[in-house]
Amino acid sequence: PETYRYNAFGEELTSSVTSPWRFASKRYDPETGYLYFGRRYYSPTLYVYLWQLPLPQLRCLKAQRRIWHGDK
Repeated sequence: PETYRYNAFGEELTSSVTSPWRFASKRYDPETGYLYFGRRYYSPTLYVYLWQLPLPQLRCLKAQRRIWHGDK
């Protein structure tokens, strides 16, 4: 069976296969060590996304946060 072990931030600790699919079903780029999340790359060793979301998406997320937390 294929098995992977990750830390809390998605960094691979052990793996029994060489599949390009990794943490959260995202594709792994062996040259950079990054995971591809659609429009952004994630660095499991730095624990960050490497590109910010475009401004309209950030505004949408802020509006959703206000709704979720009841902020005014």
